[in-house]
Amino acid sequence: MSDQDKKNEHTAREKAAWYKDIVDHARDLIQCVDKEGRFIYVNQAWLSTLNYNAEEIDNLTLWDIIHPDSMEHWMAIFEQVLTGKDFGEVEAVFVAKDGTGITVEGNVDAKLDKNGR
Repeated sequence: MSDQDKKNEHTAREKAAWYKDIVDHARDLIQCVDKEGRFIYVNQAWLSTLNYNAEEIDNLTLWDIIHPDSMEHWMAIFEQVLTGKDFGEVEAVFVAKDGTGITVEGNVDAKLDKNGR
């Protein structure tokens, strides 16, 4: 690996860490899920608002935190997101760890990899 390649790799790692730090400290609830609804990432605001710790997220899916009254609507949105459609502004009621319903507003964006996942 050339010195320039090493420098570029180092710069890319620094940028990735910088972006992750920004997202982790954002006040907005940020979550990423895979096509089954398993959490890939949630930020600190998400964890503190819903009162979960990072280890608990490994055992949860999106479907565990969607309020039953919102489930049918969110399943329809999720199916469309899997086709690559962005939804812009949406509202949801998430269920916190203690069972409290928390209304959140935000954007749903599809970010698919080269294989459509």
